Amino acid sequence: MTKNSLNKMFVEAALGKAIKDLQTDPEQTLKRWVEKSSSKVQKGEKQDLVDQFRGLLTVQQGHYAALIQRLVQEVPTERLKTLSLNLAYYAFKLGTETAKEQELRYGVHIPFTVFFEMDGTVTASHIKSIADQGKKLGIYTYQLFCRTERSLATLPDLFSAHKECVFVVYLRPESVTKPLVDDWGNHFNVIPMILTKDGRSDEAVALFRAAGFLCGTCLEYDGARTNQIASAEYLAQAARMGSPLATLWPQRGVSSGTMGQVRNTVKKQRLQQAYPVVPLDLVGDILEADRLLTNESALLYFDSKGQRRCMDDAYREGDENLFHNSFIQILEAL
Repeated sequence: MTKNSLNKMFVEAALGKAIKDLQTDPEQTLKRWVEKSSSKVQKGEKQDLVDQFRGLLTVQQGHYAALIQRLVQEVPTERLKTLSLNLAYYAFKLGTETAKEQELRYGVHIPFTVFFEMDGTVTASHIKSIADQGKKLGIYTYQLFCRTERSLATLPDLFSAHKECVFVVYLRPESVTKPLVDDWGNHFNVIPMILTKDGRSDEAVALFRAAGFLCGTCLEYDGARTNQIASAEYLAQAARMGSPLATLWPQRGVSSGTMGQVRNTVKKQRLQQAYPVVPLDLVGDILEADRLLTNESALLYFDSKGQRRCMDDAYREGDENLFHNSFIQILEAL
């Protein structure tokens, strides 16, 4: 048995016990986690993550502890196990260790996750090829914006081909149908995120929740929507739908200053816990997670034509393209 196989077995067993404990005695389990968290992590960068986690679960009158208790009852055990294992072992442990080794080998920064727009020439087969390369470099999470039904059709093959990865799929509520949800039902490595708008957002989230998915929402914001974010209207909407996650993503043209304001707002809202929903600023939180895991940070995003876009510079077009450059060449430009 290899070292990685042994590590995976230990992580899998620990996660299975944690889920079972949460299902049988959630209050005491969370209390034990908080008490033990300080002693299990060395002082340093990763202590920040533990401090944040402990703080969020111990806020008086907070909603996050109750949210965790609700999710372990609503989401089937096998889905929870798969998502937990893929994130805790493959993405965080094995992925981070592999990324550090490959960074030294190639002299590049390897980001924690990669974003793709899939409504043009970028298809699931291209993502499959990138994930083949990405796993060898330590990347096990992929974020897919799919705004058309055509881009959704071949995703189950991608989910099956990379069962160790987590795929976060952002899709319009109009695309969510009972057949689609049924088709995705046996794939436990998927987190659907509904692009919220007036109309069918509630129905789309309800369909995924009824099928046992961990399903969130995503608000694509521009400068005019910052008031909606500051007032926490997007969190209230997510709470009404029973969504545990409410993510934010900037539209093209949003300035770095506006993104910074949104980042600060989200940090405050997480601490306040006014709703049983975890707000996530995708750009800011991904960059922070990347920094904590690898001591560097970069957000790798490709538009629907495979062109790299610079998110920290209002979607400015980079020189690299998925169809013209190797993955390593693209990483060298970060």
